[in-house]
Amino acid sequence: MPIVVAGILLQVLLVAHAVRTGRDRVWVYVLILLPVAGALAYMLVELVPEFVGTRRIRRALVTVSSVADPDARLRELLKQSEIANTVENKRALADEYLARGRAAEAVPLYRDLLQGIHKTEPDLMLGLATAEFRAGDLAACLATLDALRAANPDFHSADGHLLYARSLEGLGRPGDAEREYAVLVGYHTGAEAAYRYGLLLQSRGREDAARLQFMQIMRYFEQSSTLYKEKNRPWYNLAREKL
Repeated sequence: MPIVVAGILLQVLLVAHAVRTGRDRVWVYVLILLPVAGALAYMLVELVPEFVGTRRIRRALVTVSSVADPDARLRELLKQSEIANTVENKRALADEYLARGRAAEAVPLYRDLLQGIHKTEPDLMLGLATAEFRAGDLAACLATLDALRAANPDFHSADGHLLYARSLEGLGRPGDAEREYAVLVGYHTGAEAAYRYGLLLQSRGREDAARLQFMQIMRYFEQSSTLYKEKNRPWYNLAREKL
């Protein structure tokens, strides 16, 4: 009896779903006249594809695919770039190299993209600067960011500003880096800038100012949203170790 009741309930729910979502009216007759076979067919044809098509499931499938074959996307992008050497394909390939920690291979792609009408495109220039920084060419990163600012005075990027400050620091210009960090922490939405600023202040013997940065990171973190905490927990943990 419970199985019969469950079957009837499922049939009613599927009919209601078909009507509410505007499915073909034929489904209603199929579900009524063929309760078991109709229900299975409806779920396979209508519900499973819809479920797989949701954003969360797509992300899960991409994750599983990347674990099973981590080079699949890179191979596909290389193939597409060979078939059609378009700006979009080349940019996607450069972004993929950068995401995979292969910045040195991304640098020439970004530089090649910065030609013609795209010569001063801010997002591409920022991509090049990021690749140069991660490849260890801090001087080139600074030069690219200076050119970016000169060509696009209205473009603002906290991540680009952080790269600039870190490059100055890495090139042995702590005074210039400190000035950039002091401005950056006023608007950077993450905790990384404040943590790196604190480290720089600490390295220059300004312990009280450094401690203040670390304390502010902890206070803000403890009052923030779950999403913020997920993104910034590593910096929070590092700041806590400094106190």
